[in-house]
Amino acid sequence: GQVAYSFPSDGRFKNNITESDVKGLEFIKLLRPVEYNFDTKKFEEFLTKNMPDSTKARHFEDTDFSASTAIRQSGFVAQEVEQAMEESGYNFNGVHAPADENDNYSVAYSLFVVPLVKGMQEQQMMIEELKLALEQSQNEKVQMQFDFETRLTSIENRLLNKEQR
Repeated sequence: GQVAYSFPSDGRFKNNITESDVKGLEFIKLLRPVEYNFDTKKFEEFLTKNMPDSTKARHFEDTDFSASTAIRQSGFVAQEVEQAMEESGYNFNGVHAPADENDNYSVAYSLFVVPLVKGMQEQQMMIEELKLALEQSQNEKVQMQFDFETRLTSIENRLLNKEQR
């Protein structure tokens, strides 16, 4: 649409709020972004399979699906997202699985924002830990260099003292 999609998110109506159940990198790393062509004719045939033949004939009459099918799409395969949910133990509501043989899989791409944000937060924690470890390692290196120079100076002084005797 012409405006951003929004979903009610008012805290006054939310309960049982937890953040520990949200999966981030564990879930995101299992996803496989793909490019594909969506067979719009095959999808229309699926959606209209229970309609009377006369209605289907009118629906498909003079309809060229080549342009819509030729559009290169990018996204996920819903069944693979469902598998990633199962493997990561994430109860993710961004995939709609078919309720029966007349239903189809769908993906709510906007709902991926939450695990992506969680994943970025996890990565930021890793970055901060690595920065701290690097800083500690650099401090240890400086200390080792100082200790080495101190010992070297001590050895040089002893040698000079022996030579002067």
